[in-house]
Amino acid sequence: LRLLHNLFDSEEQFLLQAKDLKLAFTDACYCAALFEIREEAHAAMDHTKLMNLCSSTFSMARDILNKHLPCYAISLDMKHFAVIFHAAKQEDGNAAQLQSAVKNAVEMVHNYFNVTVLAGIGTPVEQPLKICESYQDARQAFGRATTTAPIIQFSQDDTESVKNAFNIAVFKNDITKAFDEFDTDVLYRTLSEIIELFKAHPLRFLQAVDGACNILYLALSLLPDGEENMMEIFSSYSDGYRSIYRFTSVDQIIEWMMILRDGLCEVLKSKRKTYKAHVITNVQKYIGSHVNERLSLNEVAGVFGLSPNYLSILFKKNCQVGFSEYISQAKIAKAKSMLLEQDMKIYEVADRLGFESAFYFSKVFKKVEGISPREYIQQNTIGPDGEQGDTL
Repeated sequence: LRLLHNLFDSEEQFLLQAKDLKLAFTDACYCAALFEIREEAHAAMDHTKLMNLCSSTFSMARDILNKHLPCYAISLDMKHFAVIFHAAKQEDGNAAQLQSAVKNAVEMVHNYFNVTVLAGIGTPVEQPLKICESYQDARQAFGRATTTAPIIQFSQDDTESVKNAFNIAVFKNDITKAFDEFDTDVLYRTLSEIIELFKAHPLRFLQAVDGACNILYLALSLLPDGEENMMEIFSSYSDGYRSIYRFTSVDQIIEWMMILRDGLCEVLKSKRKTYKAHVITNVQKYIGSHVNERLSLNEVAGVFGLSPNYLSILFKKNCQVGFSEYISQAKIAKAKSMLLEQDMKIYEVADRLGFESAFYFSKVFKKVEGISPREYIQQNTIGPDGEQGDTL
């Protein structure tokens, strides 16, 4: 989702997160598409059955698309999903192949579930960080999709028309800070600015819908219990947050956005401590599983989409030790086990745990434990004669 909206601070942050998620972006061609599930024929279904229908539709469409072209599918909300196609050769991701893959998926889910799926297909790009441009094109093309012409590929007609896609990347720094750091002040200010932008352009209905929906997708995906929180925020509407899909004016979108803004701020305020503890726990787990590597504040912050300064402050407040000190403690705890239980040499442990030298490892060990690794081994091993073992 961050890739679709280019919500990365830098290419380095993107590469760190891709590495952590074990995602390889080494292909020559990428193309984004946006899909909407229309379930008018099942309007009488209750919410649970409708969710199951949409979930099954998404799963089938994803599987069919994958049989045609390699792709990543991302569920945006109950009715919408995005797909990133990728191909090793540019010719493998041409317009005809994309059209054929999407057409087959749309027809198959219609025949099986009796639902209509609309799709907008963007332009192919060569670099992963330009996928956001392809997605922007897909959203513009999607605006022209209808039940009689359900699949639209981006064309010159879209560039010459009024842009109906809202470029959320303009607000990306504030939005990522608000969601990643649970900053209610930044969230309130940013959403208020977007609301004022909608008010200033009352005729740009499609752009307002697109902007509101993409903020909704971010809230659903980036916040713990996103679906549950959104349903609670829009509990006054019979159809919950999905009410946005039946609106017909910018004024309605603005009212919806104000409810979203105020509701999100209340959710973040009430659950801020829980969310922060959740972040710390995940960071600690990450450090534990990567303790053999050379870990830096910038790298770990990048993996979790946080600013180094924020992660440093968060760690100090919640762990009673600084970030670097915590990593040192984690490495030395591992080192103690390796020295005694695995009978490894000091220089071997230093190398295995990513220290630049055995000397530096010994220095950190003594700072944490109060004694050198050699002294630690002497104190905790028994020689053949029943006395403490010799130093290594």
